[in-house]
Amino acid sequence: MLLCAGAAPLATNPKGSANDNPSQGLPAIPAKFTEVTSALDVHFEHAAPHTSKKYLVETMGSGVALFDYDNDGKLDLFLVNGAEINESSPPGTIPKKTGPKYWNRLYHQKPDGTFEDVTEKAGLQGAGYGMGVAVGDYDNDGYEDLL
Repeated sequence: MLLCAGAAPLATNPKGSANDNPSQGLPAIPAKFTEVTSALDVHFEHAAPHTSKKYLVETMGSGVALFDYDNDGKLDLFLVNGAEINESSPPGTIPKKTGPKYWNRLYHQKPDGTFEDVTEKAGLQGAGYGMGVAVGDYDNDGYEDLL
């Protein structure tokens, strides 16, 4: 998982210049990104096994949700992960998360802006091969729920 911090102004140049992007009407301004995952204590690598059979799930990426899972006013991270797939898996077999390498991850943002892995505490290791996540407050209790 790569978390980046960066910024680029989106103002247009009314007089135009050689750096303008004519298709967007915006100046061509290079963005600057800084890798911050290690400094923030976010340690996640999407596990996406590959087989010679090229199952559809092998081509899919994972999902990420930014939401305040504990209603403390800070955004937390939920990262969806794959699962083990074997060449010899019979048709209809559901891939299994056979260990922590394949777990989904929930990172709680601490007051200092770093994160703590609370996956086990929250019981969100997951099952099967994950490919996306949706968040909403389906029970109207003021807390977001993973859907």
